Amino acid sequence: MSELPIQIMQLYCERFSEVPLAVLNTDGTFTHANTAFRRRMNLSETPVGASIHTFLDISLEITDPIYHDEAKGICADLVTASYTLQGELVKFRGHLFFDQEQYVVIFDIFKQQDAEILEQVTKMNLEMTSMTRDYSKQYRRMNIEAQQQKKLAGQDQLTRLPNRRHFEEAAHRLMTGKEKPKPPSFGIILFDIDNFKRVNDTYGHDVGDQVLIKLSETVQEQIRADDVPARYGGEEFIILARCETLEQLEKFAEKLRSALASLHIKEISSSVTASFGITMHHAGDSLTAMVKRADTALYKAKKNGKNRVEAIDEPKHQTE
Repeated sequence: MSELPIQIMQLYCERFSEVPLAVLNTDGTFTHANTAFRRRMNLSETPVGASIHTFLDISLEITDPIYHDEAKGICADLVTASYTLQGELVKFRGHLFFDQEQYVVIFDIFKQQDAEILEQVTKMNLEMTSMTRDYSKQYRRMNIEAQQQKKLAGQDQLTRLPNRRHFEEAAHRLMTGKEKPKPPSFGIILFDIDNFKRVNDTYGHDVGDQVLIKLSETVQEQIRADDVPARYGGEEFIILARCETLEQLEKFAEKLRSALASLHIKEISSSVTASFGITMHHAGDSLTAMVKRADTALYKAKKNGKNRVEAIDEPKHQTE
């Protein structure tokens, strides 16, 4: 439990409770009085050492206890006390406990003036409203922070694209039919920046990072709302693309390839290209099987000259 609810409970028990309580020595002098008792008696603090008879007309004799434990030396009885407030007699009723060392008197039935009740309730409402408002702000802030942490956990920090974990979770939801209504057919586009090691070796890793960032921005501009792009690792990227046929998927990949090839990065003299491998999802497919097919197609694109799209499609019911 967070600290704020605990503070609210403590505040209620100590400040808002209207049950006066006092702890007395055997001679009837105070050792403790709670806020409700002090408020009743208009006291700023516990009158330690003062006699309770100074404030109340009360008897501490227990002649006919309603509870008595001889072994423990504890007994309890009903008690009545009174005092005069603005010319009117105010009575307390409650219980008196005694354990041979001290008295504890708890007044749970008493009469209050209407004005006092209204004042106390109004004050309590204002303070509780303020604390509840603070608690609501704290809860909203914690909820926002939790959402931000969740987002960061699924995001690549350099490119701001979703990361591999996010992609795999999205693919799992799609492949297990957890998305409603049932999603359309889909495929995977796996692509890798050509000659990226040469860029890092020639221009440095800072420029290499800029290439990754600019490429990711272009990917974000080209994808559709239902597609799920991700940085899959290093200079390798992947897209879960909603397409009905391999031809549609290939057309989309070719459009993306062309956009990347046209990308101008001022820090380097040559253009940045990427090689693409694509495959469609079939019944019985696993994500591992799909990525493996796309990776094989990507290798084929690299082997056939780079900056191109290659596809591998498998018969339906293909399993890993």
